[in-house]
Amino acid sequence: MSNQHYTVKAIYSSQEKQIKKFEYELLRSNDEYLKNGFLEELEKNIIKIQEDCNRILTEKMNERNPKEVSKNDEKRKN
Repeated sequence: MSNQHYTVKAIYSSQEKQIKKFEYELLRSNDEYLKNGFLEELEKNIIKIQEDCNRILTEKMNERNPKEVSKNDEKRKN
């Protein structure tokens, strides 16, 4: 039974431009990963973090640069 070492880092910048880092050290045997689906759950959580970050960044960009809606865009909505 071999051990694999995984490091997951999540980095984000707050409004004050301070960078905060979170690092998770994971050390388990291969059998443990297979038994409880840990890697699948970790992957789901990482994807969720990415989606949340993308959503937040998009919202912030839209706040700074509001999109002007053209008449053609309004017609397409109706």
